[in-house]
Amino acid sequence: MKILSVEDVAELIRRHGFENYIFDLMQMLKADFKRWDEFKKIPRIAMHVPGGVLELMPISDDTYYSTDPGAMDKFERNMHSGLAKLVRCANTEGAVSGADIITTCTACKAHVDVIKNDRIKPGVHINGIGGDCPGKTELELAILLRSRIVVEYFEQTLAEGEIQRFTKEQANEEVYAELHELVSGKKIGRASDQEITLYDSVGIALEDFSVLKMTYELAERYNLGEAKSLIPLLKDPKNLIAKLA
Repeated sequence: MKILSVEDVAELIRRHGFENYIFDLMQMLKADFKRWDEFKKIPRIAMHVPGGVLELMPISDDTYYSTDPGAMDKFERNMHSGLAKLVRCANTEGAVSGADIITTCTACKAHVDVIKNDRIKPGVHINGIGGDCPGKTELELAILLRSRIVVEYFEQTLAEGEIQRFTKEQANEEVYAELHELVSGKKIGRASDQEITLYDSVGIALEDFSVLKMTYELAERYNLGEAKSLIPLLKDPKNLIAKLA
Protein backbone atom coordinates (compact mmCIF):
# COMPACT_ATOMS: atom_id res chain seq x y z
CA MET A 1 0.00 0.00 0.00
CA LYS A 2 1.00 3.66 -0.31
CA ILE A 3 1.28 5.96 2.71
CA LEU A 4 0.78 9.67 1.94
CA SER A 5 1.49 12.46 4.38
CA VAL A 6 -0.53 15.68 4.43
CA GLU A 7 2.39 17.32 2.64
CA ASP A 8 2.35 14.56 0.00
CA VAL A 9 -1.34 15.12 -0.71
CA ALA A 10 -0.85 18.89 -0.92
CA GLU A 11 2.02 18.40 -3.38
CA LEU A 12 -0.04 15.92 -5.40
CA ILE A 13 -2.85 18.44 -5.81
CA ARG A 14 -0.36 21.23 -6.58
CA ARG A 15 1.23 19.20 -9.37
CA HIS A 16 -2.00 17.89 -10.83
CA GLY A 17 -3.93 21.13 -10.34
CA PHE A 18 -6.94 21.51 -8.07
CA GLU A 19 -9.47 21.90 -10.87
CA ASN A 20 -7.99 18.94 -12.75
CA TYR A 21 -8.14 16.86 -9.57
CA ILE A 22 -11.82 17.65 -8.99
CA PHE A 23 -12.72 17.04 -12.64
CA ASP A 24 -10.85 13.73 -12.79
CA LEU A 25 -12.37 12.65 -9.50
CA MET A 26 -15.87 13.35 -10.83
CA GLN A 27 -15.09 11.25 -13.89
CA MET A 28 -13.88 8.37 -11.71
CA LEU A 29 -16.93 8.60 -9.45
CA LYS A 30 -19.14 8.56 -12.52
CA ALA A 31 -17.38 5.47 -13.87
CA ASP A 32 -17.61 3.67 -10.53
CA PHE A 33 -21.31 4.51 -10.04
CA LYS A 34 -21.96 3.01 -13.47
CA ARG A 35 -20.61 -0.24 -11.99
CA TRP A 36 -23.23 -0.09 -9.21
CA ASP A 37 -24.44 -3.66 -9.71
CA GLU A 38 -20.92 -5.00 -9.15
CA PHE A 39 -20.67 -3.64 -5.60
CA LYS A 40 -22.03 -5.35 -2.51
CA LYS A 41 -24.55 -3.12 -0.72
CA ILE A 42 -24.74 -3.35 3.07
CA PRO A 43 -26.10 -0.37 5.05
CA ARG A 44 -23.85 0.79 7.87
CA ILE A 45 -24.45 3.21 10.71
CA ALA A 46 -21.86 5.92 11.34
CA MET A 47 -20.47 6.45 14.84
CA HIS A 48 -20.50 10.00 16.20
CA VAL A 49 -19.58 11.64 19.47
CA PRO A 50 -22.57 13.42 21.05
CA GLY A 51 -21.33 16.95 20.40
CA GLY A 52 -19.33 16.68 17.23
CA VAL A 53 -17.26 19.49 15.79
CA LEU A 54 -19.00 22.24 13.86
CA GLU A 55 -17.03 23.00 10.72
CA LEU A 56 -19.25 25.24 8.65
CA MET A 57 -22.86 25.82 7.86
CA PRO A 58 -24.56 26.55 4.56
CA ILE A 59 -22.33 27.56 1.70
CA SER A 60 -24.10 28.93 -1.34
CA ASP A 61 -21.95 30.07 -4.23
CA ASP A 62 -19.44 32.38 -2.50
CA THR A 63 -21.39 33.15 0.69
CA TYR A 64 -21.03 31.17 3.89
CA TYR A 65 -22.06 31.14 7.54
CA SER A 66 -21.27 29.23 10.72
CA THR A 67 -22.46 29.60 14.28
CA ASP A 68 -18.80 29.32 15.25
CA PRO A 69 -16.77 32.41 14.20
CA GLY A 70 -13.58 30.36 14.53
CA ALA A 71 -14.91 27.91 11.95
CA MET A 72 -15.51 30.77 9.52
CA ASP A 73 -11.98 32.05 10.12
CA LYS A 74 -10.61 28.59 9.35
CA PHE A 75 -12.79 28.30 6.26
CA GLU A 76 -11.48 31.63 4.95
CA ARG A 77 -7.86 30.55 5.43
CA ASN A 78 -8.36 27.13 3.88
CA MET A 79 -10.47 28.25 0.93
CA HIS A 80 -8.57 31.41 0.02
CA SER A 81 -7.29 30.74 -3.48
CA GLY A 82 -8.33 33.71 -5.56
CA LEU A 83 -10.81 31.51 -7.46
CA ALA A 84 -13.84 33.13 -5.84
CA LYS A 85 -14.78 36.07 -3.69
CA LEU A 86 -15.73 34.88 -0.21
CA VAL A 87 -18.54 36.71 1.54
CA ARG A 88 -18.95 36.14 5.27
CA CYS A 89 -22.61 36.29 6.35
CA ALA A 90 -24.12 37.17 9.71
CA ASN A 91 -26.73 34.42 9.63
CA THR A 92 -28.12 31.48 7.68
CA GLU A 93 -30.66 33.65 5.88
CA GLY A 94 -27.91 35.84 4.45
CA ALA A 95 -25.94 32.81 3.29
CA VAL A 96 -28.79 31.28 1.29
CA SER A 97 -30.42 34.45 0.02
CA GLY A 98 -30.39 34.46 -3.77
CA ALA A 99 -28.42 31.22 -3.96
CA ASP A 100 -28.91 28.70 -6.76
CA ILE A 101 -26.92 25.99 -4.96
CA ILE A 102 -26.93 25.49 -1.19
CA THR A 103 -24.73 23.08 0.74
CA THR A 104 -25.38 22.23 4.39
CA CYS A 105 -22.62 20.61 6.42
CA THR A 106 -23.16 20.64 10.18
CA ALA A 107 -22.20 18.36 13.05
CA CYS A 108 -24.95 18.97 15.61
CA LYS A 109 -26.45 15.58 16.37
CA ALA A 110 -30.10 16.60 16.48
CA HIS A 111 -33.05 17.32 14.21
CA VAL A 112 -32.22 20.96 13.50
CA ASP A 113 -33.84 23.19 10.87
CA VAL A 114 -30.62 24.78 9.66
CA ILE A 115 -32.46 25.84 6.51
CA LYS A 116 -36.07 26.98 6.70
CA ASN A 117 -38.58 26.18 3.98
CA ASP A 118 -39.50 29.82 3.39
CA ARG A 119 -35.89 30.57 2.41
CA ILE A 120 -35.88 28.09 -0.45
CA LYS A 121 -36.83 29.61 -3.80
CA PRO A 122 -37.95 27.62 -6.86
CA GLY A 123 -35.09 26.22 -8.90
CA VAL A 124 -32.64 25.80 -6.01
CA HIS A 125 -30.42 22.73 -5.70
CA ILE A 126 -29.53 21.60 -2.17
CA ASN A 127 -26.61 19.38 -1.19
CA GLY A 128 -27.60 18.08 2.24
CA ILE A 129 -24.44 16.35 3.41
CA GLY A 130 -24.46 16.89 7.19
CA GLY A 131 -27.27 14.51 8.12
CA ASP A 132 -25.23 11.34 8.37
CA CYS A 133 -26.40 9.36 11.40
CA PRO A 134 -29.69 8.50 13.11
CA GLY A 135 -31.24 11.48 14.87
CA LYS A 136 -29.29 14.07 12.84
CA THR A 137 -30.92 16.19 10.12
CA GLU A 138 -30.53 19.75 8.84
CA LEU A 139 -33.52 20.70 6.69
CA GLU A 140 -37.05 21.69 7.63
CA LEU A 141 -39.28 18.78 6.71
CA ALA A 142 -41.41 20.90 4.39
CA ILE A 143 -38.37 21.34 2.10
CA LEU A 144 -38.23 17.59 1.47
CA LEU A 145 -41.89 17.56 0.47
CA ARG A 146 -41.16 20.23 -2.19
CA SER A 147 -38.03 18.58 -3.57
CA ARG A 148 -37.02 15.98 -6.10
CA ILE A 149 -34.85 13.83 -3.82
CA VAL A 150 -31.84 11.81 -4.92
CA VAL A 151 -29.88 9.56 -2.54
CA GLU A 152 -26.79 7.41 -2.85
CA TYR A 153 -28.20 4.18 -1.43
CA PHE A 154 -31.80 4.18 -0.22
CA GLU A 155 -31.46 1.79 2.74
CA GLN A 156 -28.53 3.67 4.24
CA THR A 157 -30.00 7.12 3.64
CA LEU A 158 -33.26 6.02 5.25
CA ALA A 159 -31.27 5.25 8.42
CA GLU A 160 -29.03 8.32 8.41
CA GLY A 161 -30.11 11.00 5.96
CA GLU A 162 -32.82 13.64 5.81
CA ILE A 163 -35.37 11.04 4.74
CA GLN A 164 -35.05 9.25 8.10
CA ARG A 165 -37.91 11.54 9.19
CA PHE A 166 -40.23 9.59 6.89
CA THR A 167 -41.57 6.09 7.33
CA LYS A 168 -40.10 3.64 4.82
CA GLU A 169 -43.34 3.77 2.85
CA GLN A 170 -43.28 7.58 2.74
CA ALA A 171 -39.59 7.59 1.78
CA ASN A 172 -40.29 5.23 -1.10
CA GLU A 173 -42.86 7.71 -2.34
CA GLU A 174 -40.71 10.82 -1.86
CA VAL A 175 -37.30 9.60 -3.10
CA TYR A 176 -37.00 10.01 -6.85
CA ALA A 177 -33.78 8.11 -7.56
CA GLU A 178 -30.50 6.68 -6.34
CA LEU A 179 -27.46 8.48 -7.73
CA HIS A 180 -26.34 5.59 -9.93
CA GLU A 181 -29.66 5.81 -11.80
CA LEU A 182 -28.88 9.39 -12.85
CA VAL A 183 -25.26 8.63 -13.69
CA SER A 184 -26.23 5.68 -15.87
CA GLY A 185 -29.01 7.63 -17.60
CA LYS A 186 -31.80 5.37 -16.32
CA LYS A 187 -33.54 8.47 -14.95
CA ILE A 188 -33.29 12.14 -15.83
CA GLY A 189 -32.20 14.81 -13.37
CA ARG A 190 -33.98 18.14 -13.06
CA ALA A 191 -37.30 18.24 -14.90
CA SER A 192 -37.63 22.04 -15.03
CA ASP A 193 -35.85 25.25 -14.08
CA GLN A 194 -38.37 25.78 -11.28
CA GLU A 195 -37.92 22.40 -9.65
CA ILE A 196 -36.18 22.15 -6.27
CA THR A 197 -33.68 19.30 -6.19
CA LEU A 198 -32.15 17.74 -3.09
CA TYR A 199 -29.13 15.47 -2.96
CA ASP A 200 -29.54 13.74 0.42
CA SER A 201 -25.98 12.48 0.81
CA VAL A 202 -24.70 10.42 3.74
CA GLY A 203 -21.47 9.17 2.15
CA ILE A 204 -20.87 5.58 1.06
CA ALA A 205 -17.81 3.36 0.71
CA LEU A 206 -17.95 3.53 -3.09
CA GLU A 207 -17.09 7.23 -2.92
CA ASP A 208 -14.18 6.55 -0.56
CA PHE A 209 -13.01 3.82 -2.92
CA SER A 210 -13.05 6.19 -5.91
CA VAL A 211 -11.10 8.92 -4.08
CA LEU A 212 -8.48 6.49 -2.77
CA LYS A 213 -8.10 4.82 -6.15
CA MET A 214 -7.50 8.07 -7.99
CA THR A 215 -5.21 9.45 -5.29
CA TYR A 216 -3.14 6.26 -5.41
CA GLU A 217 -2.84 6.44 -9.20
CA LEU A 218 -1.69 10.07 -9.02
CA ALA A 219 0.76 9.29 -6.20
CA GLU A 220 2.30 6.64 -8.42
CA ARG A 221 2.45 9.04 -11.38
CA TYR A 222 4.15 11.79 -9.36
CA ASN A 223 6.28 9.42 -7.27
CA LEU A 224 4.86 10.65 -3.96
CA GLY A 225 4.37 8.81 -0.69
CA GLU A 226 6.03 5.75 0.75
CA ALA A 227 5.23 2.14 -0.09
CA LYS A 228 4.47 0.06 2.99
CA SER A 229 3.44 -3.55 3.50
CA LEU A 230 0.92 -4.19 6.23
CA ILE A 231 1.47 -7.93 5.97
CA PRO A 232 4.82 -9.10 7.43
CA LEU A 233 6.92 -11.60 5.54
CA LEU A 234 7.07 -14.67 7.76
CA LYS A 235 8.76 -17.99 7.21
CA ASP A 236 6.21 -19.66 9.47
CA PRO A 237 2.88 -17.78 9.73
CA LYS A 238 1.71 -20.31 12.32
CA ASN A 239 4.49 -19.33 14.74
CA LEU A 240 3.84 -15.63 15.29
CA ILE A 241 4.90 -15.67 18.94
CA ALA A 242 8.44 -16.50 17.89
CA LYS A 243 8.71 -13.08 16.20
CA LEU A 244 8.27 -11.43 19.61
CA ALA A 245 11.13 -13.33 21.23
